[in-house]
Amino acid sequence: MKRITLLAVLALMVALALPVMATDFTWSGELTYGASTDFTKSADAYGNAFLGLTGKADANNTFYATLNTAYSGSALTVLTDLAGGTGTLNSFSAYFSAFYLTSDIGKILGLNGITAVATYGWIDTACTSYSVSGYGYESLIAYDPQGTRDNAQIVVGFGAPASIQVSVSPLVSNVGSLTFNPQILFDVYGGFGPINYSVSYSTNKTTNFMGTVGASVKWGQAMGDLTPAVNLEVTDNLTGNAMSLGVGASFAYTTMFSAGIGTAITLAPAFGMGNLGINTSFVPMANFGVDVDASMNLATGAANFINAIDASAWYMLGKSKARLGYLYSTGSGAYNAPVTLAPNGGIYFSWDLTF
Repeated sequence: MKRITLLAVLALMVALALPVMATDFTWSGELTYGASTDFTKSADAYGNAFLGLTGKADANNTFYATLNTAYSGSALTVLTDLAGGTGTLNSFSAYFSAFYLTSDIGKILGLNGITAVATYGWIDTACTSYSVSGYGYESLIAYDPQGTRDNAQIVVGFGAPASIQVSVSPLVSNVGSLTFNPQILFDVYGGFGPINYSVSYSTNKTTNFMGTVGASVKWGQAMGDLTPAVNLEVTDNLTGNAMSLGVGASFAYTTMFSAGIGTAITLAPAFGMGNLGINTSFVPMANFGVDVDASMNLATGAANFINAIDASAWYMLGKSKARLGYLYSTGSGAYNAPVTLAPNGGIYFSWDLTF
């Protein structure tokens, strides 16, 4: 608890000092604290703080960095003792989750009708993947280059019809350590109205640079209160080819009620159903709402049909949000519940402040 308090004070001190230190910087942050218990063996607390900085080196170069800290420990002492459990050992970590610089080469070279932006320290696969439900099971990614740090990429755009992206990742992060495993991504993507497409090739040293070819077509469009989305993707690599279909839809009735549903279906090499996610939200007042979310496993022979049912109520006080909820889980599928919650679920609360 002392660490969480100290962390919050330090984050706020830095945030307040930034405008004085450098008017070229903009900043944002988030503080989170919560606890959970299954009333049987453990009662765990968690907290984290996030601070993001964006600065302008000049009109064409932008610097960006994010600092994350995380804490977990056994803070609900009374509940832990009543349940006969011991909680978890305290842990604390602080790390830069992102650190990169972007340069608008197109402006620097005076190119007309062509955008060229280079990024040093980050990979961002920019092709749109339509996700309209909360769980986002319908969102598919044909390529998945690993690593986010010590990377470089350049994206050359020719307007809406096409952009070309080349990304290189010399190092891969493996649980905090960096290993030399060069990875390369070539991607051509674009869109025409509500339709987006992507054709990509990703490769790495582990596979002797024999990589994966990916192609995708994605469609999503609002139709009044209903927004459907369809994602179709095909991949071909050393282990064979695959085809997947993602289907989802969201519905909103004024600002009071909204719902979303989405699932992924494997079409090749063999047909198979994936997870189905359903999200509902009821907001009778601007500062109060109730969320009920469910994840189900539609795969043939699945051990459990229901992955999780996550129900919670939240209340906004200024920029902070307090949430109290209960999670029923068979091991996965939590939505608003914290990851520290026991596999079988339990009661939880959280407090979140953004600034």
